[in-house]
Amino acid sequence: MFLWGMFTAILVRWILKKIGWVMYIDNNVQRRITGVSVDFMIVATMMGVEVARMRDHVVPILIICVAAAVATTLFLIYFGRRLDEFSFERLLAIYGTATGTGASGLMLLRIVDPDFKTPAAAELGLYNAFAIVLLPLLLVAYPLPKMDVMVLYICLSGYALVALVFLKVFGFWKKPLW
Repeated sequence: MFLWGMFTAILVRWILKKIGWVMYIDNNVQRRITGVSVDFMIVATMMGVEVARMRDHVVPILIICVAAAVATTLFLIYFGRRLDEFSFERLLAIYGTATGTGASGLMLLRIVDPDFKTPAAAELGLYNAFAIVLLPLLLVAYPLPKMDVMVLYICLSGYALVALVFLKVFGFWKKPLW
């Protein structure tokens, strides 16, 4: 839904520019609406979790969560330190999204950039658009309960390898800045 909302907002802004009404857009009001919406999304997300269902599977869930959190944190800190401008803001936004949802990424970004003055919030929307590239892999993996998990791991590893080669070839893999 976040992605569709972003596309709709881009379309509305484009239409307003075409008809000459872009002067009626107030960025400060937009930032405040975004802040309230992020808070609302976080509360709604937390309210949707059924604690009774999680109780029976808490140990495996915790093991997977801790392992994934450690791997994600190390990976994102390694690459986040190599971003040019607004690296900390971008790192927090991507970390929140990678470990939760787009709303989590916006919430973490809001802590260090309460008025969304950096471009990290807009980039987070584009990040979600590019993440859809993984959607075909997920659509194949989840509906098929008998699918070999190794096939999914091989596909995801190949995707990660292509992404790392892309970073190196196009000069995005830089030295740490902090």
